[in-house]
Order: sequence, then C-alpha cells, then structure tokens
Amino acid sequence: TQLWKTVDTAKFRVAVSGGCPFSANHLADRGHFSMLIGDTPQYCPAFNTLESASAIFAEAFCEGFAWEVLEVMSGPPSLTFKWRHFGKFAGVYTDRNGQRHKGTGKLVNLVGLCVVKVNDQ
Repeated sequence: TQLWKTVDTAKFRVAVSGGCPFSANHLADRGHFSMLIGDTPQYCPAFNTLESASAIFAEAFCEGFAWEVLEVMSGPPSLTFKWRHFGKFAGVYTDRNGQRHKGTGKLVNLVGLCVVKVNDQ
C-alpha cells in the first residue's frame, strides 16, 4: 500500500455484495481475485498471496483479463459506476486441489456495480 498515493489507506474498505469489508493492506496482500471469488470448492483465498493468485489467473487467462468502466452513474462525493472484467479462458486453471482445468477459449465476462466514496483530497 506504500505505492497507493491517491488512496487514504487508513480509511479504505472494500466489500463484495455486502460481505465482510477488506482493508487496504488485506487487499494489497491477497489481491482482488481472492476478494471477488471468495472461498469456493475450486479456490481458497487463504492459500494464496497476491503473487500466487495473480500467477494462477494469468495462466488461466493467458491472453489477458481486462477491466473497464462501462458507465458512470453518479459523481463525487459518492461515485457509482458499472464495470466489467473479461477475457478468454484459453489457458489452464489449477484449482485448490491441484487439479488442472484446460480452457476452451470461451469468453468469461463478469459485470459489477461499484460505489466509491471520495473526499476532496
């Protein structure tokens, strides 16, 4: 989080679907994949760091997994925007049990909504 120059890391919190909020340090240590996916039969965030999670998904989405803002619905101080994360599952995903799943090249398209509270700093 030392590189986060435009974020008040002491106040930063992020949650998915009303779940338990993560701090800036937790997000920086574990990464957004762990936050978005959570604990599933195929993925365990407790077993992964930012680096290991990034490596797992870089291998699965070997052509990239882009993120873009689709629509901004409201402005400061409470920003609301719609986003998507997308890419072809063209690589290999290794699950928490070590089983490897070969991608078919199918497009994975995740869409979400985000509310961000900002200050004038």
